[in-house]
Amino acid sequence: MKYIAEGLGTFFLVAVIVGSGIMAENLSGGNDAIALLGNTIATGAILFVIIKMFAPISGAHFNPIVSFIFFLRKELTYKCLLFYMLIQVISGLFAVLVVHYIFQIDIFQISTHPMRVPNAPWSLFVSEIIATFGLIATILFIRKNDENSIDIDNEFDYIIAKKLLEKNEIKKNNYR
Repeated sequence: MKYIAEGLGTFFLVAVIVGSGIMAENLSGGNDAIALLGNTIATGAILFVIIKMFAPISGAHFNPIVSFIFFLRKELTYKCLLFYMLIQVISGLFAVLVVHYIFQIDIFQISTHPMRVPNAPWSLFVSEIIATFGLIATILFIRKNDENSIDIDNEFDYIIAKKLLEKNEIKKNNYR
């Protein structure tokens, strides 16, 4: 079950990152800031959802480097690490194929966008390191503090239910 959860989580994460990037590019009208914002919000939202969904089942790694960190922490055996990495790569590639199919985009493409920053390959590498560190920290902190976190959805449901009950009680009193 943990491998299925890891595969689904990786698929959803990559599909949302790629899909929201394509949608943001199409809908932003050339405004790169809006496109980046749209992609970032979608990515952050899906990360929260899939970590909450799959952390109890698979650990919610969704990235081979994250799995390697858990291996170093002795939370994964070498065999599990290899299975996780294989599933993550396959799920990520499958997500890209599916998203390209959905948006009817050629699978194999050559970028026509010029690099917008000097020393781009290194700056992109550094940004990937930072993003991976952010993912690792997010997973570790959510796992550590999850018992203490407020279940916002249930808290919201409670508030709504309470207000509806109070409103219903007022209506009952008006008819007596």
